[in-house]
Amino acid sequence: MRRMISRLFNRFAQIVLGLEFRDPMSGLIIARSNVFERARPNPIGFKVNLETFYKATDLGLKGAEVPIRFVPNTTGRSKAGVREAVRTLSYIITLRFRD
Repeated sequence: MRRMISRLFNRFAQIVLGLEFRDPMSGLIIARSNVFERARPNPIGFKVNLETFYKATDLGLKGAEVPIRFVPNTTGRSKAGVREAVRTLSYIITLRFRD
């Protein structure tokens, strides 16, 4: 179920933001400092990658994605939930229509 929800959110972000990345909300981004300087991300919560990908793409910058594999969480609690889902969906929409 969790994997399906993740895929759904990633697909929604791809469609709404026009991104070619398969997982624009993953946990690691490596870029030259000028990418961050030009994109100037100002994210809500933990979605700095999503905003950086979106703004960099909008600026015509190119990127590549290297897939990563997560192992199941065996300790602690997930931050995922209804509140985080609503926050993420509204952030994607806000990001798309923000100047």
